[in-house]
Amino acid sequence: PSHATWLHPFLAEFGLYNSAFESHGIGMAALEQNIRYFKELHAGAQIEVYSKLLTVTEKVIEFEHRMVNRESGETCAEVKNTAICLVRVARRGTKFPREIYIALSAALENMGTAGHA
Repeated sequence: PSHATWLHPFLAEFGLYNSAFESHGIGMAALEQNIRYFKELHAGAQIEVYSKLLTVTEKVIEFEHRMVNRESGETCAEVKNTAICLVRVARRGTKFPREIYIALSAALENMGTAGHA
């Protein structure tokens, strides 16, 4: 499940996708993940997922995914993730490649409090 987060289209918009990881010799590792459940969902429920960057540093990002029931408009679950960029071989933290860091930082400034569907 956490691997799917790294492939999420929201993160790919900032250059965080498999081919970029491979070309830079980097990867991502979860430092912390908190899941909160608010409302039960049943099979067939229509949901939307809203994603938002919360913080960006040279090595670490924090972001959230919020699941909303389309019918009721209620938030059903929220996942907050903190992740670090790392060198794949050495398995140690490293700075994001410049173009990725610039994209993340710009998105954070432009995002404000708005979410991303």
